[in-house]
Amino acid sequence: MNNEISDIEVNKIIEFIDANYFFNLSNYCRVLITRRLQYILVKHNLISVDLLITKLRNNPSFIDIFIANLLIETTELFREPKVWIAISEKVIPLLISEFGYVNIWIADCASGEDYYSLMILLNDKFSYLPINILVTSPSEYSLCKIKSGEIHQKKLTLSEKNLKELDPNKSIQDYFKIKYCKNYFNSPHTISTTFKRLNILTDILPNNINLLLYRNRFQMFNQQLQDLIISKLTKSLMQKCIIIPGIWENIENKKIEIFDKTENIYQIKNR
Repeated sequence: MNNEISDIEVNKIIEFIDANYFFNLSNYCRVLITRRLQYILVKHNLISVDLLITKLRNNPSFIDIFIANLLIETTELFREPKVWIAISEKVIPLLISEFGYVNIWIADCASGEDYYSLMILLNDKFSYLPINILVTSPSEYSLCKIKSGEIHQKKLTLSEKNLKELDPNKSIQDYFKIKYCKNYFNSPHTISTTFKRLNILTDILPNNINLLLYRNRFQMFNQQLQDLIISKLTKSLMQKCIIIPGIWENIENKKIEIFDKTENIYQIKNR
């Protein structure tokens, strides 16, 4: 199968999605969109963008799977372990001191690794505190997959070393059970969690959040769209809200300041 996709074909699918589903991909990173389209064609055994459009036209519910496949999944739990150490030792204690509670938003979630990591961390160290989690994704398919708790063994193997940096006495397998030869998240759900379908670009954003995890999502967008999202977030998130992007994703906005330069963690300034 020839998986090369031309600019004309990329424009064609972008225009079709925008016209039929009001999901605008025009300001997404073009290189990334092209790669994800190639991935989608292979995954669904389609030999051309035209056949992908036909599938979307004939099966409207497929758009949800299409959007899920566009999002980049996290490869492991506790990715960049020092970030998670900073969350545990600096961020959560600070927010409890400042607010008396922590409302966490994991936005544009493609897979459950960050959510499972957070649940493990909070259940082990902060289960007695008033903490709530909101998990959102533009795809209901992704949310259902996250809620199922299923995860590939390869991801658990990659995650083992990360967890050891946080706690050498723990094993990642302690938090998962095997059922029908598959791994499922099995940590106690003592932290209140809400799952919600939400498009960060078009929907009203939550306004009671003081910790945002938006890791490795900015890389999906061109600079124009990054600036638009950051502007929208600064208007919605609480003052002194902590924002955690990917370790290589820089945020430049006059309303946001660096909180932890080493781990690339930011904080919204007092308005």
